[in-house]
Amino acid sequence: MQNLRYLFFICTCLIFFSTIGNAKETMLTHSKEYQIVLKNKPWATFDKTLPTLLQTLQTLEDNPYFQFRYKSGSGKYTVRYGTRYDTPDGLLSATHLNLKIELSHKNGEPRSKLKLKYNCSDPDACLNLKHSERAFSYPATKYADKARFKLELDMHQNYAKYGAGGSIKFKKQLELKTLGDAQRYFPQLKHVPGFDADTPLISIKQYYEKVFDDIKVKFAGYKAKAALVVRYHTMQSEMPERAEFSFKLKRSGETWQQAPIVALGQVYAYFLNSDWNALKGIIKPGEFLLPVERK
Repeated sequence: MQNLRYLFFICTCLIFFSTIGNAKETMLTHSKEYQIVLKNKPWATFDKTLPTLLQTLQTLEDNPYFQFRYKSGSGKYTVRYGTRYDTPDGLLSATHLNLKIELSHKNGEPRSKLKLKYNCSDPDACLNLKHSERAFSYPATKYADKARFKLELDMHQNYAKYGAGGSIKFKKQLELKTLGDAQRYFPQLKHVPGFDADTPLISIKQYYEKVFDDIKVKFAGYKAKAALVVRYHTMQSEMPERAEFSFKLKRSGETWQQAPIVALGQVYAYFLNSDWNALKGIIKPGEFLLPVERK
């Protein structure tokens, strides 16, 4: 029965990724990274979780069943503070847009990452306009050389979702007060129904995260990355709000290679059926459904 679950999961992965590979070329121009995410239960402390996780990865590497290799760095993590914005009447959320700033520090100096993500049901819905640069989350032209734009697939316990996201990094602490401030960096926001540059932006969620993303992995010889992110409500919180471990795989060339996807599926299925999975025994893994919008 366990092997059947693995096989079902792997076949589902191949269907998802082959669908992406057949998307229009204009969409794939900016398809930089797809994420396959494993959500874990909140752990007492970050320092206890990381060594245990790395030991698990070593166990997988030692098992010839898995075509998997890993290498971790110094073990040091970074700290970032996140703020998600919306209008008082929830205009961005109603349009499936997620606008946020992630603040961190390097050598005592502030660093900001502005991100706008358009959540959608499939690649065509993410970039349903003729040219990808007209998408909501495509950055302003003047910031194009500093910006990233990508199409993402986030795969969770028993569902998957797509998103088109743009991000820009700044060597300062960035603040947003109005929709006009955000439109300066993402000009296509003007196409949002009900857009008004003078509409104020408010913080609808704030969080504090510890991020360890210095984990390099290989699936069937294909390079990828892994990351552990532990989120807290505030800097003073002792118990995490959420802990998340993810594998991040970038596409190389015009199409996905099947071998690394299968190898990744086997490792992911292992975590879904292990005690690392907070939803083990609650939601049956491997029964991946189409996103809610497509039901």
